[in-house]
Amino acid sequence: DTDMSLEETLAYLSKELKRVHTFDTAPGQRVRIDNVRAEGCSIWFRRTFVQPALMHSNPGDALSEYSSHRRREVWAVKLAALDPSKVKAGKLSDGTGQVWFFGSDRKAAEVWPVYGERLGQPSHNIGGYLRAKDERAAGDIAAAMKHAAGLCRRGSN
Repeated sequence: DTDMSLEETLAYLSKELKRVHTFDTAPGQRVRIDNVRAEGCSIWFRRTFVQPALMHSNPGDALSEYSSHRRREVWAVKLAALDPSKVKAGKLSDGTGQVWFFGSDRKAAEVWPVYGERLGQPSHNIGGYLRAKDERAAGDIAAAMKHAAGLCRRGSN
């Protein structure tokens, strides 16, 4: 809704982005999104990638399994840095929706790797993606991100 304030738009985004918190990205690889919060002119979340348990065998031994691999990142999407024409929504083959977002330079998102309980050095991304429960929700989230980006660019933070 284009009449929503920045605060209302961020509250909506926080609520909607928490709805789909775990999804598959490749056979056996799952992604979990948590700690979502939208404040100021940023959307923050933690993304955890979990790959299947690795298998190995030694000659004469049965296959044995060891722990799955996890990689965690903390994301900060800078809404004012997004290019509204590059925020798109679509439907994926599993029926869920996805929102792709990009800025005009590498300042649209900061990503910190997580090592145990500490953050590593941030990298700067030109964009990224978020999942939604379906294509309609993805469209609504994309519209809200575009609206928030416009408000942030005009200094409504």
